[in-house]
Amino acid sequence: MPDIKIYSKDKKLIAIIIPHDYNNTGLNFITKPNLQLQLAYINHPSGHEVSRHYHPQYNRVVSNTLECILVKKGKVEVTFYDNNQKLINSFIIISGDLVLFIDGGHSIKNIIRSQLIEIRQGPYNQTFDKIEF
Repeated sequence: MPDIKIYSKDKKLIAIIIPHDYNNTGLNFITKPNLQLQLAYINHPSGHEVSRHYHPQYNRVVSNTLECILVKKGKVEVTFYDNNQKLINSFIIISGDLVLFIDGGHSIKNIIRSQLIEIRQGPYNQTFDKIEF
């Protein structure tokens, strides 16, 4: 199954869902190079090797907080909102699915007991980086 892109009415990319059965070979960047958090799906054969490397430090400008949720176990309902806090859509996300939140707002409701892994940019400031509505 391909990735699922969620857009607002004004065509802003709000989120990307990578379903648990997504399956492309090789290195597949899901996000465009200018996005502040990069997401790739990697599926190489046995024996493939990524050459040794490191990532040097340099200053980056980060203007918003992107976060990524991986459903390790369970089932959740993810609801997406545009930048005006208007409902776009909801999806049921199950074990192995991943969601990258890029813009707009969102909520997550456990349908059954669930274990999630969250990845987001840091440093994180609880006062400025999260506004509930």
